[in-house]
Amino acid sequence: MLNLSEANQIYANSFEDTMTLLTVEDAADILMVGKNRIYELLNQGKIKGMRIGKSTWRIPKISIYQYIQTQSAL
Repeated sequence: MLNLSEANQIYANSFEDTMTLLTVEDAADILMVGKNRIYELLNQGKIKGMRIGKSTWRIPKISIYQYIQTQSAL
Protein backbone atom coordinates (compact mmCIF):
# COMPACT_ATOMS: atom_id res chain seq x y z
CA MET A 1 0.00 0.00 0.00
CA LEU A 2 1.23 3.50 -0.87
CA ASN A 3 1.87 6.06 1.80
CA LEU A 4 0.69 9.63 1.28
CA SER A 5 4.12 10.84 0.14
CA GLU A 6 4.36 8.14 -2.54
CA ALA A 7 0.81 8.84 -3.70
CA ASN A 8 1.57 12.57 -3.96
CA GLN A 9 4.66 11.81 -6.05
CA ILE A 10 2.64 9.66 -8.43
CA TYR A 11 0.07 12.44 -8.83
CA ALA A 12 2.79 15.04 -9.35
CA ASN A 13 4.50 12.91 -12.00
CA SER A 14 1.23 12.34 -13.83
CA PHE A 15 0.75 16.12 -14.08
CA GLU A 16 4.20 17.06 -15.39
CA ASP A 17 2.64 18.95 -18.27
CA THR A 18 0.50 21.19 -16.07
CA MET A 19 -0.14 23.73 -18.81
CA THR A 20 -2.22 21.21 -20.74
CA LEU A 21 -5.88 22.16 -20.91
CA LEU A 22 -8.46 19.46 -20.24
CA THR A 23 -12.06 19.16 -21.32
CA VAL A 24 -14.78 18.62 -18.74
CA GLU A 25 -14.89 14.98 -19.86
CA ASP A 26 -11.13 14.58 -19.32
CA ALA A 27 -11.35 16.11 -15.83
CA ALA A 28 -14.29 13.85 -14.97
CA ASP A 29 -12.30 10.79 -16.05
CA ILE A 30 -9.29 11.81 -13.94
CA LEU A 31 -11.37 12.45 -10.82
CA MET A 32 -13.68 9.50 -11.52
CA VAL A 33 -16.81 11.62 -11.24
CA GLY A 34 -19.54 12.64 -13.65
CA LYS A 35 -19.45 15.70 -15.88
CA ASN A 36 -22.15 17.38 -13.80
CA ARG A 37 -19.91 17.20 -10.73
CA ILE A 38 -17.10 18.91 -12.67
CA TYR A 39 -19.50 21.69 -13.70
CA GLU A 40 -20.52 22.08 -10.03
CA LEU A 41 -16.88 22.32 -8.95
CA LEU A 42 -16.16 24.89 -11.67
CA ASN A 43 -19.19 27.01 -10.76
CA GLN A 44 -18.28 26.81 -7.05
CA GLY A 45 -14.71 27.90 -7.82
CA LYS A 46 -13.24 24.72 -6.32
CA ILE A 47 -11.63 23.93 -9.68
CA LYS A 48 -10.30 26.80 -11.76
CA GLY A 49 -11.08 26.79 -15.44
CA MET A 50 -11.79 29.11 -18.30
CA ARG A 51 -14.97 29.40 -20.23
CA ILE A 52 -14.72 29.51 -24.00
CA GLY A 53 -17.96 30.82 -25.40
CA LYS A 54 -21.16 30.22 -23.45
CA SER A 55 -20.83 26.58 -22.48
CA THR A 56 -17.37 25.23 -23.28
CA TRP A 57 -14.87 24.92 -20.44
CA ARG A 58 -11.15 24.22 -20.46
CA ILE A 59 -9.43 23.22 -17.25
CA PRO A 60 -5.65 23.43 -16.67
CA LYS A 61 -4.25 20.14 -15.38
CA ILE A 62 -2.70 22.01 -12.47
CA SER A 63 -6.20 22.93 -11.29
CA ILE A 64 -7.09 19.25 -11.03
CA TYR A 65 -3.86 18.53 -9.15
CA GLN A 66 -4.54 21.41 -6.74
CA TYR A 67 -8.08 20.16 -6.14
CA ILE A 68 -6.77 16.67 -5.35
CA GLN A 69 -4.30 18.19 -2.90
CA THR A 70 -7.02 20.13 -1.08
CA GLN A 71 -9.21 17.04 -0.85
CA SER A 72 -6.32 14.96 0.47
CA ALA A 73 -5.80 17.44 3.29
CA LEU A 74 -9.35 17.05 4.62
